[in-house]
Parts: sequence; structure tokens; C-alpha cells
Amino acid sequence: MITMFTRTHKDIESVFRKTTKNRKKMKYRKKRGMVALIGILFVFIQFLVSVLFLKNLITLDILPFKYLVIIILFLVFILCYNFTSQYTRTHIVGKILAIVLSIILVFGYTASGKVKNTLDSISDSLFFNQENVNNQKTIKKDESFIVYISGNDEYGKIAQQGKSDVNILATINPKTKQILLVTTPRDYYINISGFDERGNLITGLDKFTHAGNAGIQYSIEALENLYGIDVDYFFKINFDGCINIVDAMGGITIYSDVEFTNGTNAAPEQYNFVVGANDCDGAKTLAFVRERECFIKGDIQRGINQQAAITAMLHKVISPSILLRYTQILDAVSDMLLTNMPVEVITGLVKAQINNPKDWNVQSYALDYIKEESGTKLCNVYGGYRWVAMPDYNMVNNAVEMINRVKMGEIFDVSEYIK
Repeated sequence: MITMFTRTHKDIESVFRKTTKNRKKMKYRKKRGMVALIGILFVFIQFLVSVLFLKNLITLDILPFKYLVIIILFLVFILCYNFTSQYTRTHIVGKILAIVLSIILVFGYTASGKVKNTLDSISDSLFFNQENVNNQKTIKKDESFIVYISGNDEYGKIAQQGKSDVNILATINPKTKQILLVTTPRDYYINISGFDERGNLITGLDKFTHAGNAGIQYSIEALENLYGIDVDYFFKINFDGCINIVDAMGGITIYSDVEFTNGTNAAPEQYNFVVGANDCDGAKTLAFVRERECFIKGDIQRGINQQAAITAMLHKVISPSILLRYTQILDAVSDMLLTNMPVEVITGLVKAQINNPKDWNVQSYALDYIKEESGTKLCNVYGGYRWVAMPDYNMVNNAVEMINRVKMGEIFDVSEYIK
């Protein structure tokens, strides 16, 4: 009787232990299932953010195809790992990866969308609706093109009209990675078009800088007539834009061929520039490109300095490290830069540089004027007698020859044309 009681007691204890154990197992499985469900939710969020990020990246079209494939494969691999890990002991690692990657992708999605919106805003659609203005041109891959870089003496939001103090033609050959910068003096006495007091379009000899008063298209027209070329695109920037771009780049290093201290007409603060390398922020760069009164060559030396600054900016732009500042740079110029270069061309150049980070060969040529023939002359379009610079057509012809050589892919040194 005692034995039967003992066995029954043991059986009851065994059943109780099994029931408790089963309850713990069920509780653990339920908890494990809830944990896995939370993990799958994180993975699903990661999937959605990945799709949105890739959609923006593909639409932006800024990365070469091979890099895009690598990113897609990486995201798919991490997604598969995070999903399968939710049913293993490494589920915590999967959850952490899903959360961290989702946060990174959200930033990437926001940044890529911002880049696309800024690029769209930079290409000013209003410009193309005006009369006598060519629409955006389509340039084939690796085809050479010419860009007119115009800088004006203004602050704030950029406008289409206004005198141009910086006048640089940049001939770019993406295939040979050559850039030729040709500076035209602002005071060149050439044929320009403009409007009289009654709003009638008239043409005559005047200072080149005055052409911009009627709109940048008339500055382009004057340059095309002077050099006998077709200008494909333009960039117009003002003083605020110059400061903001350089600061967004993290500063630039300008190589000067003269030593000088700028006057207060060029910038509120005076800076000392040495022959050779000068590390500059935005304000110092503006002082460098604006100064002309302290030079014997005056505006000619200013043109040389402007080329030096543009060259420094180009070298910074084409360096791989600048990709980390791409968004900041676009933010800096969105209201202070006007261009008719299509977004596809801009992103295509960035893509080409990523694909082939070889250094560009940037050369400069600054046109001079005939001093003996320069002086006060009648400005036929905008009226009045003003000091003008008579063009040196030998230098104009040299510039045309070099532009054509760059477009044809010839490799040469500008020093061949400098006496």
C-alpha cells in the first residue's frame, strides 16, 4: 500500500514536472516567436528603405553600373542574412544590422533626394522659355564641349542680367581629360547686342561686360562672334556663390604667380598672397579673384588670378574626397548659380570621374589687349564715352586654335602660345 502510494506520488511529481517544463517550453517558444516577429519587422523596414534608396540612386544616375551592382548585391546579401538569422542564435546580430543599415539608408535616401532636387533647381527652366535662347543641347558621351563661366559683381540670389566681371571659356574634352580655360577681358571693345531706352535691340561696338546687362545669352552671342565658336553651356555665379562653394568644398589651394595684398575695394578684409600655394576659404578666394587695382596689368592679372582660382576649384571638385561634400556643395549653390547644363551631363561627368579617377590636365590662357590703341571710346549700345581695351586678335586666333586642338583631342602645352 505504501509502495503504491509512493509510486503514485512520484508519478504525480513527474507529470507536474513535465507539465511545468512544457509550459516553460511553450512560453519560450511564444517569446521566441515574438522576438522573431519583431526581427522580421525590422528586416521588412530595412527592405522598404533599401528599395526607396535604390530608386533614388538609380534615378539620380550618378554611379557607374558596376558600383550600382555591387551596392545592390551587398544590400540583398545583408537582407537575406538578417532574415534567416531571426531563426538562429545570431538573431540579435541580425536585428542590430537591420536597424543600423536602415538608419544609414534613410540618410542615404534623404541625401540622394536632396541632390536630385538641387540639381533640378540649378538648371533654370525659366531661361529656356525666353526668345533668342537655345534650348539645352545634348552632348554625346566623351564628346568635347565648351562652357562659358560668368561671374558678376552681385550678392544674393543670382539674376540672368548683369555685367560680367569673370569671363572664362572652358573647353572640356572628357575623353582625353583636358580642360582649357580662356579668359576674355571684361573691357574688350567688340560688337555686342543690347537694348536701348525704348527696349529696341541694337548692336554696336561697346565694352564686352555690358552685354550681360541684356542677359547672359547676349554675352554668349558676343563670345561666339569673337571666337567663331559655339558655346554649349554656361555657368553664372555671383560673389555669395563663390564664397559658399569654396567653403562647402572645405577650402581650396590657389597657386599664385604674383605676391600681393588685396585692397579694401576687393574685400572688406585684407589678405597677403604669396607666390606659390595659398590656402583659401571662401572670403579669401573672393579677395583673390576680385583684386585688380594693385597690379600693373590690372584686369589682365585679375583674369589670370580668376583662372588660378577656377583651376584650384576644378582640382578639388575632381578629387575622390569631394564626393563626401557633394550635397553640401549643391546646397551652397542652389540659389547662387545659374546654368543651362542638363542634369544628365552634370551627373555623367561625376560618373565618369568615379569610373576613371585619373587627373585632368587643366591649362589656362589669358588674353591681353593692345595698350597703344586702348583708351576712351564711344560705347554705341549703352552710350557714353568709357575706357575700353582694344582686342589683341593674334591672341584671339591663338585661343581659337587651342580650343579646336582640345576638341580634337590633341595633347599640347599652352606655353607654345605664350611669348
